[in-house]
Amino acid sequence: MKRAYYTGGVGELFLTGEEPVKLADLEEASLLLDYSLRPIGSERDDFPVAVIRGPGTGTVSCVVRGFLEGGPLTSQGQARAFTRAVRFTVPSEEPFRINLAEEAISESLVIETPEGDAFGRTEGIPTPGKASYRPAERAIYFSQEDAGREILLSYAYGETNSEPWRSREMGLILVFPALGRDPSGDPAFRVIEARRAVLSSFSEEFVSGRETLARASFVLLADEDGFLVRERTVEAGS
Repeated sequence: MKRAYYTGGVGELFLTGEEPVKLADLEEASLLLDYSLRPIGSERDDFPVAVIRGPGTGTVSCVVRGFLEGGPLTSQGQARAFTRAVRFTVPSEEPFRINLAEEAISESLVIETPEGDAFGRTEGIPTPGKASYRPAERAIYFSQEDAGREILLSYAYGETNSEPWRSREMGLILVFPALGRDPSGDPAFRVIEARRAVLSSFSEEFVSGRETLARASFVLLADEDGFLVRERTVEAGS
């Protein structure tokens, strides 16, 4: 596994969508990524044409200057704990079942291989590459063809109404001024996008100088293409 670290100063946090929704103004943010290198093959020969970061996991830690009201981080909801990237091996004998320590929130359950390939879900009999989750049993059933495969499980569990946030999967975009550019040129911004993020903690507000700040942390997971984050630089006004 390789590791990468990013840090940024004053910026903004957005929720991904057809029209990105601004969530908060940031005082600072840091990203820590643990990932493997994944080659992208060519249709013309056996040599890779590029190498991307992923699969893997990561975290984003933010110091927040202000949350926008009505967003998923401020609206009343159910707080949930989150377990990420727990490694299992599908049993080699029937019933090809993996038991969970907690009852996972069904919509939060992510099943993937260490290589970043995602399993599908089915309500009926499991088929190759598709698993069946039964909440009442706290169990995931796999097909005979998937016996012996290593998998990684991530899921939210538990709930309480005591917190003003809800742990659910979302896409995030962080925007910061790009540093190290010619100051006489047009301003540019560094954009870091994570398609799969889960809010893992949200702190009480604290006072720093004359400002009231808060902290929020997110867990990042590889998306369906194996990316942890996508990064680009955009010119002001583009």
